[in-house]
Amino acid sequence: MTQDYNEKLRKDYEDIKRRVETGMLPLVDRIPAIDKAVSGYVLAQDAEFERKRRKAIEEGRSPNSVPIQYRDHRMLQRFADLLMYEYLTWNHHDKMNIVENPILSDSQMRYRHRKETTLADVYTGKNDDTIGRKKDGKSGNKRIYDYMTPERDMALVPTSYLDLYNALDNAGLTDRQRQAIELVYFQGLTQADAGAEMGVSQQAVDIYLRNSYDKLRLFND
Repeated sequence: MTQDYNEKLRKDYEDIKRRVETGMLPLVDRIPAIDKAVSGYVLAQDAEFERKRRKAIEEGRSPNSVPIQYRDHRMLQRFADLLMYEYLTWNHHDKMNIVENPILSDSQMRYRHRKETTLADVYTGKNDDTIGRKKDGKSGNKRIYDYMTPERDMALVPTSYLDLYNALDNAGLTDRQRQAIELVYFQGLTQADAGAEMGVSQQAVDIYLRNSYDKLRLFND
């Protein structure tokens, strides 16, 4: 009887995923559960492959006529993601700076590459009056908010910006208020789009911004 190892792998994944998402399978128990599911899949697939080869020999065919059965790499990747479930689902807005060695997907890497300014990209003009990076060949150098330069190298930041950065750091803004400012003013999102990014309404973003203005004004008075 042929074992449907692919279907069993999918069922094992859905079961483990459900228990992980509901907090019923901590990492210490998750690792052996995933190992058991994946090992069972590999052994069953190999056994099925050998069964087909033996059948080919019995029928007078070359065992090499049996096509190689490749692993389901998409499902195996999903199991790997379950090992890092807490990390991958943590949506802190400053996650990339808090985590020492962040793990990014290909799409996240491309996004970060577009957004992140490196020392090689940054230029300074006469008396450090200008700062920016080369966005592309058509638009040339685009002026940027450069608070997050590599190593927070303030030598690359125009002195006129330092008071702003100091206020943002020390005016007592909450994480949500700071996130709203960065999304709306430094990434150029609308309040509605910023709300979608933060998982809140446009009205909530407006409140975060208004409260931020009050704190910044008090700080600068």
